[in-house]
Amino acid sequence: MLAMDSRGYSLRADIAFCVANRRVVFLNLATARYFALSPTLDAAFQRTMQSEMAEPTDIAQLVEAGLMSQDFQPRRSHSAPNLPTPTRDIPCVTRSNTKRLLAHCILAQLMAARRLRRRTLIDTVRWICQRRTLLSDRISANSEGQWPKIAGAFLATHMLRINSDHCLTSSLAALDVGLSLSADAQLVFGVYPSPFSAHSWLQAGDTVLNDRVEYVRTFTPIMAV
Repeated sequence: MLAMDSRGYSLRADIAFCVANRRVVFLNLATARYFALSPTLDAAFQRTMQSEMAEPTDIAQLVEAGLMSQDFQPRRSHSAPNLPTPTRDIPCVTRSNTKRLLAHCILAQLMAARRLRRRTLIDTVRWICQRRTLLSDRISANSEGQWPKIAGAFLATHMLRINSDHCLTSSLAALDVGLSLSADAQLVFGVYPSPFSAHSWLQAGDTVLNDRVEYVRTFTPIMAV
């Protein structure tokens, strides 16, 4: 958790972060942009994270950079430092696909592409949380068995889905389908520092639901929803 000094400064609510290869990477949810800091500011931020009482000079630099603000209200962190390391993935099951599920996957992909095009990432995060809350009484703790057929349906409709190779669009669509079938998961955002790349996938516990575990383990999680 980010340390706060006696004046109540904290990281802005629309920014997530992680430490990858000893450097801090940030995600601005309002602009959907990843960014890093100069070595001086990076060091100041890491000192602030690691200290029970932040140095006023470090706080001043981070406020001037637009990373921190003064707020006495507790803020929900979007960072994912405690996400389990993925150890396995699931097989795709295509033989049990129904026309209804296939159509659902195509429609969910279209809606996800539209949502990401018209709304900010922070709005999309709020939408996920609201949808999860709305369906909370239907979500089953033992729903992992739904994911092989969902993954299979998305694989079968790959050529028919707009932006099917866009990891965030496909992951958001798959989560939407999963929630409608009482199966929950975390939408994970990860980064690879050098050369920089970003990726998104679905994960339940230590199980990757719509990707290969060997691939996603190369990324450091920066946020999980």
